[in-house]
Amino acid sequence: PTGTVDGGTHCTIGGLVGYNNGTISYSYATGTVIGQNNAVDVGGLVGVNNSGTISYSYATGTVSGTGSVGGLVGANSGTISYSYATGTVSGTGSVGGLVGANSGTISYSYATGTVIGQNNAVDVGGLVGCNSFGTISYSYATGGVSGSSGVGGLVGVNNSGTISNSYWNTTATATGIGSGSSTGASGLSAAAFGSSSDFSGWTFNTWSGGKFISSATASPWFEGSVAYGTGTMCAPMLVPDLATATVTGNSGTSVYNGSTVTAGYTTTTTMGGTTLSPNITVTTAAVGPNAGTYANTPTYTISSPTTQTSVDSVSAVSGTWKITPATLTATANAASMTYGSSVPALSGTVTGFVNGQTLTADSGTANWTTSATSSSNIGQYGITGKVILGSSYSGDYTIVQAYGNSSALMITPATLTATANTTSMTYGSSVPALSGTVTGFVNGQTLASDGGTASWTTSATSASKAGIYGITGSVSMTLGNPYFEDYTIVQS
Repeated sequence: PTGTVDGGTHCTIGGLVGYNNGTISYSYATGTVIGQNNAVDVGGLVGVNNSGTISYSYATGTVSGTGSVGGLVGANSGTISYSYATGTVSGTGSVGGLVGANSGTISYSYATGTVIGQNNAVDVGGLVGCNSFGTISYSYATGGVSGSSGVGGLVGVNNSGTISNSYWNTTATATGIGSGSSTGASGLSAAAFGSSSDFSGWTFNTWSGGKFISSATASPWFEGSVAYGTGTMCAPMLVPDLATATVTGNSGTSVYNGSTVTAGYTTTTTMGGTTLSPNITVTTAAVGPNAGTYANTPTYTISSPTTQTSVDSVSAVSGTWKITPATLTATANAASMTYGSSVPALSGTVTGFVNGQTLTADSGTANWTTSATSSSNIGQYGITGKVILGSSYSGDYTIVQAYGNSSALMITPATLTATANTTSMTYGSSVPALSGTVTGFVNGQTLASDGGTASWTTSATSASKAGIYGITGSVSMTLGNPYFEDYTIVQS
């Protein structure tokens, strides 16, 4: 949530929820939260955390109310860990930069906002206003604190509570615990706050130390900045509060084109979104160029986190990228032959090479063959291009035959010639017996072996006048004979 929450005179007011007895994690609120006229239990994220659990969450808005007013939680009897608040907090009693009134457990958390006790306010603390039988550990506060009594840079009043390994900023507020035991609370100057060595008892697997100071312009203090003298300073950052990222190499396929492929990567972060912060640089090596299956593994460099939105750690997950072979098409040139003749020389073209590659450049060859022979019957036959690539391209292409290859060779009928024997007759006599020969058979075939017959006829009769007349040979072969359609008949 980012908008203003105005609870009026009601109680239990929060920027995210008013009352929590469940679990809240990886959540935030950035809007102003207002409780008016005696409103109590007012928090930047949660009004009352009653035996609930809050972790990895934050609030950055200004919070105001009367009693039990906190930058993150108004009143806490549950557990808060790895969380923070940065907004200004104001109220009249039990006012804290993180929690107003605490009887629960707070660990690995911090507050950086100014805490203002109004109208003779009591129990005002940079982290917690009133810690009554509560536990605070590994936490800190850096904001300035003001009030009437029970005012402390870390805790306003510590009433039978336990504090350990926790710190406040002495430059902003001199006293750490306004009232009660100060055991476990230590003060550090603003300058020392950036040094990990000054945080006794802390493990920096949990906290990220270091000064982030610019002398001229405001540098980020998580969601804000704090000025000291001529410069600004950032306190140590909670590592668990920072985002972690998973960078996954993209998986997919592409067709071989002779060039390498930069497959890229996809990012997800624990705080949501897919955008990496500037402190991490990710690259993926190009894969290929040859066809095959490749691991696409991201590599990254990461610098120290410097802002609330920094990524603290990265996990790289490999993807799989497959480059599939490109397609070469073998296209046979159309050819023809006569039944019984030799198969002609066959040829064709191979197309589909990429990136300026050619068949000859790789010492490749293309041979063109057919199942047809001189004995094959008439009809259409296929021509197949057998393409053999050299070692450079052998795995980068697949070969397909052009659609027209299946009928690229045509066998046409052979020609039989019917030749009549010359004969004569006298006017008025009967037509003599006619005869002739049929030639042109191939493959050792004959008219008789084909079951064929030849008959010879003429238009002349005994009444025909003297002259020259034609003799026609009629050749027939049994229908269904394998050679029936393999010949055409012409007259000599």
